[in-house]
Amino acid sequence: MVSRSKRSIGPPAAAWLAALALAALLAGCGQAKPHYAAEYVFEQDPGYPSCHCASLIELANGDLLCAWYGGSGEGQPDVEVRYSRRAAGASSWTPPTTLVDQPGRPEGNPVLWQDPTGKVWCFYCTQTGQGWRTSQLKRVTSTDDGATWSLPVNMVNQIGYLVRCPLVVAGNGNWVLPAYDERDWTGVMFISADQGATWKMSGRISTGGGYKASTIQPSLIKRSDGSLRALCRMSPAPTKIYESVSTDHGWHWSPPKPTELPNPNASVAQCRLANGHVVLIFNNSATERTPLTAALSEDEGATWPVMRNLETGEAKFSYPWVMQGSDGLIHVVYTYKRTQIKHVVFDEAWLSAAGG
Repeated sequence: MVSRSKRSIGPPAAAWLAALALAALLAGCGQAKPHYAAEYVFEQDPGYPSCHCASLIELANGDLLCAWYGGSGEGQPDVEVRYSRRAAGASSWTPPTTLVDQPGRPEGNPVLWQDPTGKVWCFYCTQTGQGWRTSQLKRVTSTDDGATWSLPVNMVNQIGYLVRCPLVVAGNGNWVLPAYDERDWTGVMFISADQGATWKMSGRISTGGGYKASTIQPSLIKRSDGSLRALCRMSPAPTKIYESVSTDHGWHWSPPKPTELPNPNASVAQCRLANGHVVLIFNNSATERTPLTAALSEDEGATWPVMRNLETGEAKFSYPWVMQGSDGLIHVVYTYKRTQIKHVVFDEAWLSAAGG
């Protein structure tokens, strides 16, 4: 496969001048300059013209791993889980390669995670028939930082379950994997109390179920009081992001209720930063998957006073994933027009800067 170079994506010249002026002002005040950088994980992936649903982790060794599904189009038989690595200190990503592929069956929704023991997990689904409701939820693991992977193992006997958002370790040490049931569009958790040896399902996050009353793709944070807060995709558009709370480490969930934030029937992503602040990435529209917006909360998601757009325009920018790196920077990956995976990195100073 031909190697692809990284392409940086910068603002127009006027915006660069404004950024330089702001940096000089902050430097004069003794403050660190805001940080922002952007790139595509790959320029082109020959034979895989369509891509979607990326996840991103930083390994203990400092490498970044990014996984997504790609092929001729969503749900097509040639779609597989692809992935790429950016080694610690490197300036570019490795060419995409196959992580898992069942020939003749479309794969989807990879979720990467490195557990506290150092093992790397990839949770994903394989369609066994026509459509996502026939999905078999699976996992593979790696003990060499993603260089090689185990054979697939089914997470559950029933079909219809998918994942989208990262795990959290609950206050009691349980591993909580957010998931959802495509058959009735309800949220659910897979919970392990034995470091992934076995998994059990929680109660549902549901407004009643069915496509017209759905709360799926829950994104979790652990709050300072130990509770878990889920923000969910809701359908059909136009609607709001819905929230639900668990006070027993993910086993049971409060009736979901709407937030003030819009949702166009699209995935959202949130993470809690080391300082306790929360970053949310979402489509700030009730009907369209644009713009893609970053929001900051200093009260664990009760309010979102700071917002800045990552993407605007008529194209679709969707399915974000957000994490904080060991250097404190905020990393986001998302689907860019269904043809590329975009990776942006910024800090709170950039997010909070005027003119976003």
